[in-house]
Amino acid sequence: MAILTPKIFPIPQELEQEIINAYKNNETNYLAANGIESLRKAAQHFVGSHNGLKYDTDEFLIAGGGRPLIYATYITLLDKGDKVIYPVPSWNNNHYTHLSFCEK
Repeated sequence: MAILTPKIFPIPQELEQEIINAYKNNETNYLAANGIESLRKAAQHFVGSHNGLKYDTDEFLIAGGGRPLIYATYITLLDKGDKVIYPVPSWNNNHYTHLSFCEK
């Protein structure tokens, strides 16, 4: 039986170097919940130039994980008095539901 090690699936050298650079530049914290502003501006430009749609930079959400996206979806879709049905066990849906109703 072969033992799997990281050497079997190495990351590209360029990515490894960028990880090292980010570490050296103290870029190791989570990003803002709505994403890097320059990336959101690039998405805004892309959507505008390719699709002819005009959105404000703050209308783009580019997340480094699922939680900001899930929360943004709840905030967008839910109103006070709505019923939310989700499976159990689930991943923090009870908290997102509670927070969504507290926000409005």
